[in-house]
Amino acid sequence: MKKKIFVILVGLVLGLPNEKSALLFAQESIDGSLSKPADNSSKNGKVSAIMSDWVLNGTEIYNLSTEVGIGTSTPTYKLDILHSGGTGIRNKSTSSFSVIDIDAFSGDASIRFAKDGVNKWNLRNTPGTDNLQIFELGGGGERFQIQNTTGNVGISDVNP
Repeated sequence: MKKKIFVILVGLVLGLPNEKSALLFAQESIDGSLSKPADNSSKNGKVSAIMSDWVLNGTEIYNLSTEVGIGTSTPTYKLDILHSGGTGIRNKSTSSFSVIDIDAFSGDASIRFAKDGVNKWNLRNTPGTDNLQIFELGGGGERFQIQNTTGNVGISDVNP
């Protein structure tokens, strides 16, 4: 029963148009028929076509080849979430610790803030020094830095 509820929820998150489509997705998942090729003559063809890039493995579902959209039918990022409210993403732990990792091979890991599609600020670790930096995009430059090796803090000063 838990698996059926999970796959129904996944079907709804994937943007299947209604509960009936999600139930159809759930039935295909439970029957193990997700890998069937789409058959236009079959009532399940649409769901099979949607699922052709997805792998269901036990309680995990993943996609290695395309962009995934939640709330959008045209995702442009690996995970693209579009919503109309003030609340977007939550990472909540039932334990005493919760973390979001941003891990960049080159060391340039950042969180970028944008306004209506225009990039405004980066919060990042600077490649090479691993200093924590707040950087204004669009010509503003570095505004704040904590040096990795000394702990010195600079506000509008690149050498604190």
